[in-house]
Amino acid sequence: MVHPKHHELVTQIMTKNPTTIHLKTPISEVGKIFGEGKFHHLPVVNGKELIGMVSYFDLIRVSFEQSFGVIDERAVYSVLDHTLDIDSIMTKDPECIQDTGTIYEAAKKLATGSFHSLPVVNSNHEIKGIVTSKDLIDYLVKMY
Repeated sequence: MVHPKHHELVTQIMTKNPTTIHLKTPISEVGKIFGEGKFHHLPVVNGKELIGMVSYFDLIRVSFEQSFGVIDERAVYSVLDHTLDIDSIMTKDPECIQDTGTIYEAAKKLATGSFHSLPVVNSNHEIKGIVTSKDLIDYLVKMY
């Protein structure tokens, strides 16, 4: 028997219209976005089409690798802006879920994958939202 909750759409818990970045977005701008926002994952788009994901961890990793010994955050971002681009740090072709997918399907993908966010796309692969492991935990807390 299929549990009735298995039919709830992922669009019920996703963050709609998430902040996105482009391949030409400077690394320093990504750092600023993460610093100002309350999220840890940014979809990378070409026009409206999703082409990758950048996580806060990706930024921390490259910051550490590229700036060993540099203390000033602005100096670190300046170095990164001149040595790296979004294409070199993003996860290309990330695992996604269609906007017609269910919360259950999203939970299965997040539980079996090595990632903590799942872009929600339409049939044209345009970003519509993002669902994270935290969104799923919040959903479970409300349900129980």
